[in-house]
Amino acid sequence: MSPDTIAVGVFTIAGTLLGVIVGALTERLVRVTGRLRFECSSSSLRPDVGSAHGGPLSMDWTEVNKEMSVQGAQYIFAIDLFNGKEVPTGLRGVRVRLIRDDGECFESRPLVPLQRNAMQAVEVINILPRQFAHLELHGNLPVEAAEAIRDKKWQKVEFVGEFPKRPFFGIGSKTYRETIIKP
Repeated sequence: MSPDTIAVGVFTIAGTLLGVIVGALTERLVRVTGRLRFECSSSSLRPDVGSAHGGPLSMDWTEVNKEMSVQGAQYIFAIDLFNGKEVPTGLRGVRVRLIRDDGECFESRPLVPLQRNAMQAVEVINILPRQFAHLELHGNLPVEAAEAIRDKKWQKVEFVGEFPKRPFFGIGSKTYRETIIKP
């Protein structure tokens, strides 16, 4: 065999292997790229104030004045998450966060309704590829958060969760956050 024939054969084999490797990596990269999309279809944020009978009374924020004592705030949010990737993904450490004007945060672990008026804490949300996950989140915020809402000294309410691992090459954040309500 001539040296030219050997060189052509080596370059052909090397080119083929490189093409297979690049193709496999590209296919893998395309499968795991995609976004987790968020949409809040309905939201309710209500104050808890003491009633004349000593129990909590739920009313609208427009009915609450600065002299009234609030005992907390209740929220109900219906959210949809869509996994745009071709591989499953999930969120852990799911929480709802109210952020005041001064930057202080108040967090709450949301609950989801089960059968027969029972509630269960949301620990993890698993979302299949190219699928929606619909959740109705219920929960309570502390007195300080309710006072900030009453006094109109808050920035937003956020949905927050943690991805199980960082995206490729450490690009992007491990924390997933989306705004639910702004004043």
